[in-house]
Amino acid sequence: MVKGISHYLKLLFGHDARPGIQTYFEEIEKANAENDPPIILLEAPTSYGKTEASIALAAWLVKESVIADRLIHVLPLRAIVEESYEKAKESLERYFPDIKVGAQAMYLDKTKTPFFLGKLVYTTIDSFVYNLFKLPVAEPGRDHSHFDIPRYAIYSSFVVFDEAHFFAGDDPPANLREHANRMFAAFKASLAALVQGRVPVAVVTATMPRKFIEEIKNTISVGSAKLIHIKVDVEASRTETEGEVKLHMEDREFFEKRKNLEAKTRIIKNEEILKTIETHHSSSDNILVVRNTVKKAQDLYKQLEERGIPSLLLHGRLTMSDKQSVLQEAKSRLEKKNCVLISTQIIEAGVDLDFDVILTDAAPMTNLIQRVGRVGRKNRPRAFYAYIIEGDGDGVYDPDLTSRSIGELINERNRQGDEFYVGWRMPRSEYIGGHMVPGAGNLLEKIYRDWSPFWDKELEQVLKEVDRYWQIYSAIIRQYEQKFCSLIRDSGVVPLAIVRGGNEFQSSEELYKKLIGCLISVNSSFLIKNWRKILDVDESQKKVRYVAVSQNGISIKDSKEIFDLLNEPLEPCRFVRRWDEFVKEASDLQNHPVALKVRDEAYTYLGLVI
Repeated sequence: MVKGISHYLKLLFGHDARPGIQTYFEEIEKANAENDPPIILLEAPTSYGKTEASIALAAWLVKESVIADRLIHVLPLRAIVEESYEKAKESLERYFPDIKVGAQAMYLDKTKTPFFLGKLVYTTIDSFVYNLFKLPVAEPGRDHSHFDIPRYAIYSSFVVFDEAHFFAGDDPPANLREHANRMFAAFKASLAALVQGRVPVAVVTATMPRKFIEEIKNTISVGSAKLIHIKVDVEASRTETEGEVKLHMEDREFFEKRKNLEAKTRIIKNEEILKTIETHHSSSDNILVVRNTVKKAQDLYKQLEERGIPSLLLHGRLTMSDKQSVLQEAKSRLEKKNCVLISTQIIEAGVDLDFDVILTDAAPMTNLIQRVGRVGRKNRPRAFYAYIIEGDGDGVYDPDLTSRSIGELINERNRQGDEFYVGWRMPRSEYIGGHMVPGAGNLLEKIYRDWSPFWDKELEQVLKEVDRYWQIYSAIIRQYEQKFCSLIRDSGVVPLAIVRGGNEFQSSEELYKKLIGCLISVNSSFLIKNWRKILDVDESQKKVRYVAVSQNGISIKDSKEIFDLLNEPLEPCRFVRRWDEFVKEASDLQNHPVALKVRDEAYTYLGLVI
């Protein structure tokens, strides 16, 4: 007798599936019985159990299903891949040690599965797109690669796109629309290819504007394909329209409990940040501060240090090993109380940390919902607080969407008072604190009503053509990659390395671990603007030092070619291409360039500083 997915959830985690997750499971099981791969959109609030659902689904796929051989779980950030991999490995090894869990992301120091051949694979959207569209990450730079292996793995999988709102991006300012969203273009092309190939797909999110959902429907409109849209709500309903079956699943119990965990919200000025932190720190609250830029995060860390308030700093310009250390220390301090973590937006998705108080820079509503979702994740008898700092998005986010989002919060402040409630986890309006307050769903629809997603339509079409033609050389696809600079990012990334101490290693595994731990990825435009401040440069010899690896360990070498390249005006994409070519040309058995070397003074306890 075939066991249901909920059986595996109960076995692995000791609890039953919540109504929305149970419906998700039932739709997959029905599709399996009919051998008709499903296309599912799951909208469920933060802390609803979506991560555990994927692990249980993977076990079921391996043991019971006929629609897929494995599960590939696609995430937007490397940090989430790392944490998800660890949780899945720990959960499965007791009951299902035969289910191989793997992870694939740039510089990930884990059981890597570059060809996606594990039974449960966590990966970034970057690695997934490159493997799907015939530029396998296991064979960078090769003109004749084995692209059919990872494509076979993908086309025999159940693919889950998690934290999917990250793939959409926001409406860019008018003067930046020529840099239309490449990640959304690649996501759309991926969805189209998977639906054409009859691959079962789930798109999972907590914050999904309706316009984004409409684009998903347009993308999958292939033949009789139909989107099964499951939304966790306070009331049950079913509606069916052309191309979509919408199932609102009632889980009032969940939302009633979450109403007691909703944060009291205030809008504060920038000059009130320190006083607010000091007040809550004196009450032994666990505090999260989310800044929109690395510079603002570093500056606040120094200010708290001057006031004797111990804090932790997390951002994208830390090495891989330092990020892991910060997250581990944060978990330890949260248990002891009085944790203060200052982070950039990398904390928004998938990081299982629970705070009492959050202070966040102004951002679009989708981002604010994710950030506030780091507060009050577990039930405990206390009040929670969310402080939204006045601002315009700091040039990181579209100022119009940011302004609209803050404007809606100001309206609530005017209606309720300086301290007010928002249903940050609620799908619709609810009574909280004596007021009928808008839910996150209401706010999203209002703010994004006239929002139109922008994406790179030329890139989307190129990727569809790449998928369409089976016999195509990787060299041809790489020409397109060079034209676009990256299939995902607007300007591509360049690896940097912090190398200090001895370079003697007992094993290749120890060498690899050391190397991975010291790497940082930076945007190429950032590097070109700041290279003299951060790289190890020999001005007298006009050379830039780089880190290479060989059978004997890590070595430091220098290059006049890279110095000359950086010293001339150039487009960020051109540098990415030339760096890739340099790595390929300079590589031999005794020398394989890995990253540009950061000068010692440019990396401190604050991370990479400029």
